[in-house]
Amino acid sequence: MNWYEAIYIRKSVRRYSKKAVSPVLLKQIGNCAEKLHLLQADSRCSVKIYSAREAHHKIKGLFRVNAPYYMVVFTKKTSFGLVEAGCYAERLVLYMTTKGLGTCYQGCCRLSPEEIPEGMQQAIVIAFGYAEKSLVRSKEHVNRQPLNRLCQFRENAGEEIRSMLKAARLAPSAFNRQPWRFVVWADHIDLYLHKEPLLKHAVASMQLIDAGIVLCHLLEAADEQWYPVEIRRNEKAAEISGGKHSRQNLYIATIQKSGSL
Repeated sequence: MNWYEAIYIRKSVRRYSKKAVSPVLLKQIGNCAEKLHLLQADSRCSVKIYSAREAHHKIKGLFRVNAPYYMVVFTKKTSFGLVEAGCYAERLVLYMTTKGLGTCYQGCCRLSPEEIPEGMQQAIVIAFGYAEKSLVRSKEHVNRQPLNRLCQFRENAGEEIRSMLKAARLAPSAFNRQPWRFVVWADHIDLYLHKEPLLKHAVASMQLIDAGIVLCHLLEAADEQWYPVEIRRNEKAAEISGGKHSRQNLYIATIQKSGSL
């Protein structure tokens, strides 16, 4: 199983066995985190892994799930930082899925300030370990909106673009809100977040992480098909938001076939 295949079977695991993850595998996870390619040249992301005993002392707040390990993802304090962190975190989640580990995003947890690296901010906490029961889901048990509610097709998209959207639809999100919206063209996708003005700041920040997670799925699907893409800032898309509800959508980025105009 590769990362792309993991997209289709991975589920949030909320019950874990007491089986320890080997030091070798923990080191492999750390090595993967160090080698991940980031979306922007000036971005910076890192992780710290805590055992459950350490986490109770250093990570504040109520855990949604009891897991043997917790990974904290940090990102540089930039306008794109939380989006970058979401993509980075989801790649690690997919990697751990291929290694037989269950994972679950924990949006309610905060690390003690002294544990946060200088110049960085905490993005998200990920619980992980060996699942007590099933690690994966069946394709029939996917609670996601249909693509026709998430997409506006402005041009006839090819099979590669459509496959990318199918993978994006399966991305996890905070409270399963699925805030992303896609404006689809022949050779690129404009990604937006559907803004909810009544959301508290913490949840609004999590939406930026959601944007990074869905970006990860788009990029993994493109890579699986050997379809070269790059991430750009499209100023026209930023000014003319996605469709008739423009004031409700926040432009994030454009995923475009490399070399196209």
